[in-house]
Amino acid sequence: RGAGAVLGAASFAVPMLAGEAVMQASRRMVEGQREFLATRSLMRELPYSGQFGPSSVLGGGGSLHGSSMNASSVASFQSNISNMGAGMGASSAQMRNLVGGMGSMGMLDTSSVSSTSASIRKSLGELKNIAKIINSDLDGAIQTYGQLKQMGFSSHSSRLNGLRQM
Repeated sequence: RGAGAVLGAASFAVPMLAGEAVMQASRRMVEGQREFLATRSLMRELPYSGQFGPSSVLGGGGSLHGSSMNASSVASFQSNISNMGAGMGASSAQMRNLVGGMGSMGMLDTSSVSSTSASIRKSLGELKNIAKIINSDLDGAIQTYGQLKQMGFSSHSSRLNGLRQM
């Protein structure tokens, strides 16, 4: 009788566990799709600094424009910013917000996916320096960057020197 109860419970538990595994996989797929769409949207909003004049990164024209409509380029860009964020303890959503802010401030070279990723790394380094000096987070640093840029500090070193003198 005890063995029958165990077998009955096991026959009930196995389909439940399988169903839970399918639901978890479905949730991960939906979340992955959301991340992909949000990254593609970000790429569309970034100003394009390539040889064909201003538009959005995915608008058409230069190498980032033309290639980034394909899923692998968006996924590659998404992976790059996620990895950079992971190194700083930032979520993908936080990184997209930061990258959007950097793009609107003109901090990024968006002529290709690789140049955009490289300029994000460089800009993050500058923002970390600014954040350290003003004792703030990266959101505060990007606002300070914008103020310094408006005041005429055009290079990384001039912005840092200007901050240190304030």
